[in-house]
Amino acid sequence: MYNNLRTNLPRELMSYPSLAFDDACGDTRRFAGHEAVANYLAAYEEAHALRSRARRFEFGTRVVKAAPVSRASGEPVVLPPADWRRPGDAIDAVAAAGGEDNLSWRVTTEGADGERREEVYDALCVCNGHYSEPRVAPIDGADKFPGAVMHSHNYREPSVFAGKRVVIVGAGASGEDIAREVATVADEVHLSARSWKELVPGFSPSVDDAAVGARGNVWRRGGLEGLFGAGGGGLARR
Repeated sequence: MYNNLRTNLPRELMSYPSLAFDDACGDTRRFAGHEAVANYLAAYEEAHALRSRARRFEFGTRVVKAAPVSRASGEPVVLPPADWRRPGDAIDAVAAAGGEDNLSWRVTTEGADGERREEVYDALCVCNGHYSEPRVAPIDGADKFPGAVMHSHNYREPSVFAGKRVVIVGAGASGEDIAREVATVADEVHLSARSWKELVPGFSPSVDDAAVGARGNVWRRGGLEGLFGAGGGGLARR
């Protein structure tokens, strides 16, 4: 998580109804920094005494099984087939089974001691940490490239790129953020993406190799074809 990361939603939309997300969290900006978000969540936990009310906080525990059951009878509930990666499909499946107010979850866990436990919960959150390990795409020539190669997962602040020519691959939210930050110290920043169909207002593709950005040192490019041993990168035209 980079130092200057901010939310892409105003804090008013991120707050829970029972606790305001205000300046007390340490950031007066509507689009707050990540530290303020952490402070807000800690304040919410304290305000509602969640740790003392929770049955148990356990680490080193494996979830073996989680199955829906009727909240009224405790009997198993069979959910209809659904693509759980699509929120709409998941909502429809739960609604067909009587709605979330009528469902609980019987969760079987296995602790570090090997003992299995079974408990019933009103709600289940699956937080599998799929962003905890970076996914690095294969790039031709990366193994022989003499320059530094870094995944955005490991990026913190831009000073290490001072005076350098930098290629940033991927123009999602993090790519846009990091390109702007790095451009404040780097000589050149080339932002590479396969498509520029969805553009950020005021930061359009480079036309005829025209530089953009506050310092005029950012170029939008096509997909990265490979890295060359001389320290350069092969960028496809749009």
